[in-house]
Amino acid sequence: MRDFKYIFTDGLLSPKYRKSLLYAAICNKASMGAVLYGYDGTYFTSVLATKKWAEDYGEINAEGEYHFNSSDKSLSTSIVFVGELVGALSSSFLGDYFGRKGTFITACAMGVIGTILQTVMTGNLPIFVVGRMVLGICVGIMSNATPLYLSEILS
Repeated sequence: MRDFKYIFTDGLLSPKYRKSLLYAAICNKASMGAVLYGYDGTYFTSVLATKKWAEDYGEINAEGEYHFNSSDKSLSTSIVFVGELVGALSSSFLGDYFGRKGTFITACAMGVIGTILQTVMTGNLPIFVVGRMVLGICVGIMSNATPLYLSEILS
């Protein structure tokens, strides 16, 4: 029991350390925006190689097998980068209008919308591509807003 009480009176959760722990928690959560940048490209390349992907979004070729053509594959892969460009360029305007927290909330909402568009309409490639672009906008906003937010709260 003494050890538990010590944590709150003199240990890590004591009043003199609480502010530092709060900043560490905020930095931890805000830095997850940087993880989004690499995660999307990593998982999507493995998804493209699955048989289920070809069945849902591909066409039947002359041999009777499902095939996802290269132009659709290129569009599905590269549209995220277009979204990231749009998100990165609009991030400063969103930051001025909504503030940093509002920008994070906007980016998270766009990430949820992009994910829903990608998962709900299975087999509909145009909707999937729109979802990928919306998710790219989310990643672009987060990759631009994260360093600014962290520098503001730590200074």
